Amino acid sequence: SLELNGGTIRASGVDATLSHTGQPHDANHKVDWQRQTTTTTTDGLQVSIAASPVHARIGESVNLTASIANAPSDSNPSYNWEIETNGEWSSFGTNPTLSFLADKAESWTFRLTVSYGSGDSATSDPLTVSWTEDGLPPPSSG
Repeated sequence: SLELNGGTIRASGVDATLSHTGQPHDANHKVDWQRQTTTTTTDGLQVSIAASPVHARIGESVNLTASIANAPSDSNPSYNWEIETNGEWSSFGTNPTLSFLADKAESWTFRLTVSYGSGDSATSDPLTVSWTEDGLPPPSSG
């Protein structure tokens, strides 16, 4: 079990976020190297999105992908990608994947809602992607 007592774990200058409590030793417990968000609804449908890369160079395309778990088997999903601008969400695409690039140093936040004809739907947690001159995480603002 890992406890920091107020400390911080950093990798490549980015603070790590530990999203679960300490676990007993388990050699099969792995950490996904891609930044990913997951939302679970009461019916069990789960939607995750991942970006590759999460920190891109200016002008570099970032690919956003969806993962769906516990999907109903009787229909195909529909996708609604959204991008956050000034605190408001706007529709940005309806394909299973989304590619996006920025032509200056900036960050954009995305989320995805997946819906089925059965009425089941789930929305991922927001995921922020950053573009910088060197492709490294932007400096911390705090």
